[in-house]
Amino acid sequence: MSAVLPAPVKKPGTGRKASANLGPVQSLLKSAKDGLRRFRDSSAALSKRIWRGKVHEEKKVVLKHGFKRPLMRCSVHLLAVSATTTLAYFNLAGYYIGKDMQGLTGGIYQALDALCLQVTAKLLELLIVASLGIILMDLLRHQLIFGGEGLPLGLLASKHQFTELQYLVSPEFRFGVTGFAQRRKRVLFGVLIVASSLISLFAGPSAALLLLPTQRSDWPAGGASAWLSGDDELLWPSALTASSVGGANCNNPDMNAISSVNLNTSACIWAGQSSLAEAFRQRHFDNEIDLVVDDGVLRRAFVIRSKGEVAETWVLGIHMAVGVLSKNVASAWYEALKWLPTSNWHHTLRYRIFNETTISAQSWAPAVRSRCGLYTWGSSNSSGLLLQVCSQCLELLSFSDFDADLGQYPELPEYGVRLDRAYWIPTDLSRSSAIDTQWLLVPENATLNDNSVTDDLPSAFLAVYVPDSESNQTGTTFTCSVDARWAESVYTGRPVGDIDADYVQAATVQSNRDFGQLIGYQYNFLPVNDSTWRRVKVDLDWLNTLTPSINDSTSGWTSLASLLTDVGMDNSTGIIINWIDVTSTLEGIIATLVADGMSRQGYSENGGSSRHFSDALNILPHDASASAMQRLLAGTRVFPTPAGRATIMKFSVVVGGYAYRADSLARLGTDRAVLACRPGAMSRSIPTVDPDLLADDVFKNAATGVERYRTMNTKLRVKKSSAPALGAAVQADVKIFFGDEKLAAGHQKLEIGKAYG
Repeated sequence: MSAVLPAPVKKPGTGRKASANLGPVQSLLKSAKDGLRRFRDSSAALSKRIWRGKVHEEKKVVLKHGFKRPLMRCSVHLLAVSATTTLAYFNLAGYYIGKDMQGLTGGIYQALDALCLQVTAKLLELLIVASLGIILMDLLRHQLIFGGEGLPLGLLASKHQFTELQYLVSPEFRFGVTGFAQRRKRVLFGVLIVASSLISLFAGPSAALLLLPTQRSDWPAGGASAWLSGDDELLWPSALTASSVGGANCNNPDMNAISSVNLNTSACIWAGQSSLAEAFRQRHFDNEIDLVVDDGVLRRAFVIRSKGEVAETWVLGIHMAVGVLSKNVASAWYEALKWLPTSNWHHTLRYRIFNETTISAQSWAPAVRSRCGLYTWGSSNSSGLLLQVCSQCLELLSFSDFDADLGQYPELPEYGVRLDRAYWIPTDLSRSSAIDTQWLLVPENATLNDNSVTDDLPSAFLAVYVPDSESNQTGTTFTCSVDARWAESVYTGRPVGDIDADYVQAATVQSNRDFGQLIGYQYNFLPVNDSTWRRVKVDLDWLNTLTPSINDSTSGWTSLASLLTDVGMDNSTGIIINWIDVTSTLEGIIATLVADGMSRQGYSENGGSSRHFSDALNILPHDASASAMQRLLAGTRVFPTPAGRATIMKFSVVVGGYAYRADSLARLGTDRAVLACRPGAMSRSIPTVDPDLLADDVFKNAATGVERYRTMNTKLRVKKSSAPALGAAVQADVKIFFGDEKLAAGHQKLEIGKAYG
């Protein structure tokens, strides 16, 4: 009898649809369980490897052939070579940054920029050392595995020790290198390790010095060649005569012409006296700073070395024609800089942003030396140089007037120093109630106060009488010798980026000489007999035009006397206690006036006859073409030659700021990482040592720590072992062999791509 079973009742949520809903959840749980299981197994294996050393070793491929691993290692070399090549390019070719390093210009931010560059230099050093280490390790491994004679034991650890200088003098290196049988290998490995060691030692300081930009003031930024109208004799004459005063309209000026600034008379040798008088009035008796004069066309500095600071008073001026031409070239360069588009490779907007620009040229500059002695009339205690009658001196000088007064004027030899001698020069001063100045004739020869005769005479003599009061019975007479010269100098004008406001020109003497321990001459202008200093002869007509008489005065009241009175040399305020204290002031005024007169030679042909202030700044032809602008910034622009005689001048523009340039003794060299990027066999496995194959005396005394040089000389070779005999114990496939003995035929080179274990 069969029983009928009831049909199963389906529960809600069961069936195919419910199974489909649970599928993703079950898959996720299964994946999580598998991941946990793998993590557990890996952790257990790692724990055994670290703490117990019990882990199953699988066979490994010792040598692999391909490009992947060599290229990975080659990337280290590429980075090192790329970094050092870029750094070398910036330093060898030169790269200008600007007054501040790139980025924010605050002091803290600039310090952070420098710190980041130092960190970068350290990273570059590590990269270079890593590249050298990889190269050295690859060569050592190649010799160890593929070299027939193997690798000396002393070189085995050279990859880790080559960065230490003491390794080069250690027995490991010396006996390791000499362990090679072939001379070629001894030389190659020795040179490689020594070069790698030296490069690694210098990599740090070299990278830091080359990566940190230096602050420079002479970065070349262009320039041009321009022409002055006239030859050397017109611009820098060897003799100043009546024809050298600046033109016919410069003769017999009145006080209004001298005291005013007129462009049409700016070429006259007395045209600068109004500006100089104002500058000296402001200085009063202060001689410790240079004199900066602005006549509306050019701001120029008179470099003054006054007696007291040095042994003699010297004044170095600026030649007006050279200065005006320099300012024109500077203006043209600045316009070219503003024109330059930002897409141009030479785009240098930072030049004009910070105005650290200087234009320079080499030319002759007026250099004038002045020394004065003094004599006080009506005093029982006369001081300084005396005025007296000397019949013997008059006879020697062939003068017939024995009643003439002779003055002692300080000796100014052309090339030398004498502080103890003076010339006897005829002097006839009319002692009036006001300051009296008189230029004196320079004879062919003169008698010195030691009764010797010399023809080495200065350019001019000047006598200045200063009365004590309105009475002409007492007073002080200064007897001054003036030595005028042309000196080879470097003209500089700065800043080029601000022509209209703060642009000032000054000169620096190129050739000087050292008088050793002679006190007072350490910072003086000392003429050198090498054709860089030319003494100028000056006649009375030129000197009298330089300081003309006022209102046709015959008593010695000249423009110089008026200037000295305005400065306070008449002692109307009673401030002068000892006249010796103001001697340097008088010397500075005289030398500056003569230097200013000399500076205007040839100026009438080079902008000095202008009718408007802008005329003197537009004496060069204007060319707004792109090629002309680019030549100005490249320093190759040559302006057209004017008609008639002309003298070419070369002007160079330099800028200041941070820059890269490897032209300093601080540069230790540019590091190079050797590029060794050839695809080849790479090894990561460590072979085992077969103690049966060691030479008996290879490690003799090694256990007791006694150093034995022969051990460092012993060869190491990595070979695969021969197949073990039947029933023998299992041996390792790869072994290290010590010694020079010939190996059995069964020991062969490792095969690329084969697993050993």
